[in-house]
Amino acid sequence: MSLHWLMFFLASMGLVSDADHCNNTEYDTVKYKLFTHLGLDKNDYQITRMWPLIFLPHLAIIYVDLYVTSIIEVNEKDQSLTTQVKIITAWPNSNMQWNKSLFCEMETCVAPKNLFWTPDIGIIESIKTDFGTKESPYVRLIHIGIIASSDILALTTACRMDLYRFPFDSHTCNITLQSTAHSSQEITIDKFSGATWVTIESKKTFHTQGEWELISINVTKSVAKIIGLIEMDQLIYQVNC
Repeated sequence: MSLHWLMFFLASMGLVSDADHCNNTEYDTVKYKLFTHLGLDKNDYQITRMWPLIFLPHLAIIYVDLYVTSIIEVNEKDQSLTTQVKIITAWPNSNMQWNKSLFCEMETCVAPKNLFWTPDIGIIESIKTDFGTKESPYVRLIHIGIIASSDILALTTACRMDLYRFPFDSHTCNITLQSTAHSSQEITIDKFSGATWVTIESKKTFHTQGEWELISINVTKSVAKIIGLIEMDQLIYQVNC
């Protein structure tokens, strides 16, 4: 499993090439052959939208990394935090596996997002969520049967702050990821990277806007009960600034 998610990480960061063993003409031919092999030329809309329900009792494991790239505003009056974040999401799809040796050693390829089921991951504390850049219409397929997507979001989230010491104190604000519809028996959300790695990588790309600096990011797992009955998986990013 660790090897699989290492492949996902490299591909998500653009460090795994599509096909190093092909020239341009061969690449076009092989890519079309791969799309046909995966059945992407005959997309079944019902299967696309219903997964993972049709595969139960198998659990859908969704892996996530969240990086804070900017703290735009800490609003003590509204008790809110405005940030820009990058979210990398990956999930298995066994139908999207291929033997790379048969396809010019192609390890990854890009495909239209609307051909696939995508995780319905929402942010519990969200007051306003926008795409920081235009939403990508594509996902990246990895030959070991993983689909990965990357989005940049502009978030305004609710955050309870200690106003008595503001602005001379640090604050901790949560960004909680949770499925909007699926229970923990259908979807589980796990971190791909640990808190130390997420903090380091966030600081590498962090853009200061105003007086607030990123101190650290902690990551914890939790389970919430909805209406006291349905358990839903949560992944909580605690942003310290």
